[in-house]
Amino acid sequence: MGITTAWVTETTLSVRFTHSEQTFVFDCDWLYAHCYDPPPRTSATQQVWDARLADRLTRHKTPTVLDDDAALLAMITDVATYGFAVLEEGAQNADALFAIVERFGYVRETNYGRAFDVRATVNASNLAYTGMGLQAHTDNPYRDPQPTMQLLYCMRNSAEGGDNVIVDGYAIAEELRQRDPNQFALLSNYPARFEFSGQAGTKLTAKRPMIELLAPQSGSSEISAIRFNSRSIAPL
Repeated sequence: MGITTAWVTETTLSVRFTHSEQTFVFDCDWLYAHCYDPPPRTSATQQVWDARLADRLTRHKTPTVLDDDAALLAMITDVATYGFAVLEEGAQNADALFAIVERFGYVRETNYGRAFDVRATVNASNLAYTGMGLQAHTDNPYRDPQPTMQLLYCMRNSAEGGDNVIVDGYAIAEELRQRDPNQFALLSNYPARFEFSGQAGTKLTAKRPMIELLAPQSGSSEISAIRFNSRSIAPL
């Protein structure tokens, strides 16, 4: 089916399709309200970044975020802009984590329960249960759907070190697109298989590209997700 003619008035859009004598009339306000690509409701615009962001990044105060809607909006704006935000001065109890989540969303329970307790254990089934350093990675690429927003909440560090390193995977993917379009095409057009089977009674798998585009079938090149985890990629 195609469109043969279309015309607009101040309040309506009229369309006539092939194989039909009927004219379909749409209210312009209705069309705008149901637009597939509405204008953003906030001033937050996604930005790629590098290490220089550390010089201007806001460190949000947890008690203020919990009590002040303007402070909450500032934190969520950082998440929408950079993909993460930094919170300080959180209470040292497990319920404090869920209080933050409840300010803007809800917990999606997994095989680990409502929270994943990071601690050093003997015969660890997960690298997070050791004192070893972790390379840059995305968590849980073997889940379908993959986790969206994660909160890492440190109440006590009993070991030396413990610094966190945050990397903008979108910035790296865009640089790869410019430097080596062929490699970018391989990572965005073909799925990798990720798997987790380190916990008794649990086996999770997913097949997705390492660089996922928003709508590749329509020619869109906008990046919508990054999956990078050398310990969870199944063939390795």
